[in-house]
Amino acid sequence: MPLPRESSLDAGADFIAVGVHVGADRQAIDHGIFVPEIDATLEIDAASRIFGRQTEGTTVARVRVLLVGLDPDIVDKPPVPELTAAKVRAAVEAESAKLETLGYSVKSLLVDDGKTAEAVLTDALTSSRYDCIMMGAGLRVVPRYLLLFEKLINVVHRQAPASTKLCFSSNPSDTAEAVRRWV
Repeated sequence: MPLPRESSLDAGADFIAVGVHVGADRQAIDHGIFVPEIDATLEIDAASRIFGRQTEGTTVARVRVLLVGLDPDIVDKPPVPELTAAKVRAAVEAESAKLETLGYSVKSLLVDDGKTAEAVLTDALTSSRYDCIMMGAGLRVVPRYLLLFEKLINVVHRQAPASTKLCFSSNPSDTAEAVRRWV
């Protein structure tokens, strides 16, 4: 079973071995060498890292993700006719649940067509800090929302820390994939 790759501490690491001591295999752990006999220990440690835990006085936090999307109820003519507001909402909820299951802390933010979108996003970014902000495809790929998309990107640029990752989905069902590319 492959180890999870999410980590706010080291995005390239396949595992974190904290407080694991397995005698001669300790050197293998320290150097990131895969040793089948200790694979279960590493998987347990990687899983506990993702879901946040306290180990030897250090708390490992969950990666915080903000999902920003256009409220599907305001779209009068969806770019894909069979993509109804109900289907979009169901897909967003399923992707949020998938991310939560993977250990992310997720907040969804649906914005309007520009009346309050910048203010709502500004409020979200000033009241909480996020490790990753995902912009939904409805904002990015529909030509009539391009200016809104640009405005929201500039809000992120002004309000979010420079270390915040940005990612973009291509449809409501690939949100988790987009997030996992970066955090």
